[in-house]
Amino acid sequence: MVNILDKFIIDRHAPNVYVYAAWIGVIELFIGVVSLSVVVGVQGVSAPSFGGGAAIGAVSATGLMFLLAALKYGQVNRVVPIWFTYPLLVAPVAAVFLDEHLSAIALGAILLAVVGAILVSWEGDSASGRFGHPAALLLALGASAGWALSFILSKHFLEDGHFWQIFASYRLGFSAVMLMGVGSRRVRTSSVRLVRDATFVQLMVVAELIITVVVITRFAAVSLGPDVSIVAAISAVQPALVFFYSLVLAGVSPLMFGSWVNKGTFFTQSGGILAITAAVVIISLQS
Repeated sequence: MVNILDKFIIDRHAPNVYVYAAWIGVIELFIGVVSLSVVVGVQGVSAPSFGGGAAIGAVSATGLMFLLAALKYGQVNRVVPIWFTYPLLVAPVAAVFLDEHLSAIALGAILLAVVGAILVSWEGDSASGRFGHPAALLLALGASAGWALSFILSKHFLEDGHFWQIFASYRLGFSAVMLMGVGSRRVRTSSVRLVRDATFVQLMVVAELIITVVVITRFAAVSLGPDVSIVAAISAVQPALVFFYSLVLAGVSPLMFGSWVNKGTFFTQSGGILAITAAVVIISLQS
């Protein structure tokens, strides 16, 4: 659902990705400061936990910046499936650095996901090329790599770190990257102007509430789960949900959301999403 909100905000409200990122950064900074203040009062601060959380946040935010840029160039139901190939990157890295198992079947699943990503990206003979705008594909892959690294770091630091300290510093590290664009006067001016856009503010609040729940749930799952590969793989359902939401929105309001779905490549795209989902499920069962 958050990815749908991201695409809608970027297309309809935020003048560019940096302005949207600045708003995310301000909200993340507020949440991080409040959370850290509470944590410090209750249990103090551990340097490894604080540094680890900040690193996870910075890497996650970098991945998100790639994703937001990809959404600017491509359809949300094409970008998100490619982004969600990150569980397939988590599996081999976890096998090397976290001593998790990677079988031959899992390697086959990775190849299946590559085929799925190609099918999802295929746009036939569209004006932007058979695979759409190349920047969307490359940026989505960059987002996938960033998110995969954030999962590996989460598992590493949550094994021995303090959960809420990592959560608080994660939000601070996240905000540091998202606020990098505020050095531009144009970004600052445009960000202030958006205060008058009531719909934008409401969407931002809803998105950040959802993200807060997601971050807590993700950290808890990574901390308690046996393998980080399995935790990452569970999220494979999201591309299918994004595709479904896009279809519903395109049906309800064709003028506003019709461009999110390409009827000419519907079956090809559906097959690609199924291939990616199947690949990630195989990874989770083999881990």
